[in-house]
Amino acid sequence: MRKAIIVGILVFLALVLVRMPAGIIQWFVPDGSQARVLSPEGTLWTGNGELIVQGISTGVLSWSVRPVTLLKGKVGYDLSLAGAGTDIDARLEAGLASSEGVINGTVQGAFVNRWLAPYYIELAGVFEIVEVSLTLEGRSLTELAGRLTWDGGPIRYRLSGKVHDSALPPMTADLGPGPVAVAYATGESTPLLQAALNGNGFARIGVTKYLTRILGQPWPGGDPDHAVVLEVEEQVF
Repeated sequence: MRKAIIVGILVFLALVLVRMPAGIIQWFVPDGSQARVLSPEGTLWTGNGELIVQGISTGVLSWSVRPVTLLKGKVGYDLSLAGAGTDIDARLEAGLASSEGVINGTVQGAFVNRWLAPYYIELAGVFEIVEVSLTLEGRSLTELAGRLTWDGGPIRYRLSGKVHDSALPPMTADLGPGPVAVAYATGESTPLLQAALNGNGFARIGVTKYLTRILGQPWPGGDPDHAVVLEVEEQVF
């Protein structure tokens, strides 16, 4: 009788775990997070919902657990994000000390513009995410690798109160090692942009003299083309 009761309890707990509703995912979102899932459907293991980041809808996030990762003492998911301007797939694994992920997909320029609007920048084209891998320890990004590409095109920006129209060539950004990135005109070696994410949650982006020349607003002085002549820093988390 005692064994039957224990087995019954285990079966009951297994059924509860399997049928955990997708809404429970909200329990795992840290307080103050800029991302949340609206109207989740399905279960904690397989489901979907609308992903909101900084108050902006990014599309429908779908998730499916990867049971094999449980054998390694981790929880792994296959994820996809599909919406107006986004088509992204990812594999994530989370353990007690760290989390790892690999991301691939495409993002339309019109989608990116929603985040660039506060900086008065507007561009076109398509961004491609190519095997971007990352490692998080807690909430700190410690490792980054992979590549981002952009097929170039027209760009509009505001500088010193004036609106300028220009065009940029296709660009490639190499990520890592560590939480850094350097962007070049595709096929060239002189950097256009340099970016780094600090441990305090601030991102730093530097513009080189070469980029100012391409935009038709050359930076004065005798600095070499690869020198960073403008730099901005902003908190991202």
